[in-house]
Amino acid sequence: MEITWDDVKTQEKDSYLLIDIREYEHSALGMVPGAIAISFIEDVNKLFELPKEKKIYLYCHKGELSIQAQELLQDAGYEAYSVTGGYYAYLENMLAD
Repeated sequence: MEITWDDVKTQEKDSYLLIDIREYEHSALGMVPGAIAISFIEDVNKLFELPKEKKIYLYCHKGELSIQAQELLQDAGYEAYSVTGGYYAYLENMLAD
């Protein structure tokens, strides 16, 4: 399942967790405000420590790796979404606003 940045903006912040799954060195260069860095490559098992009571919105660079993470979490019983276009789409969205 995918969700757009515009859709994320309309959600109540307490209803979801926003997870940056890029490698930590990339997250350190810039993240979406309020996001939590959990690298899919370096710390995939930490994703399974997230609470299942909240929606999980995942983003990577362009939205490709986050689709894999979303499918993995969904198979484990999470309500998980890949944010379409990833961090690059977020930056483009910020420039357009």
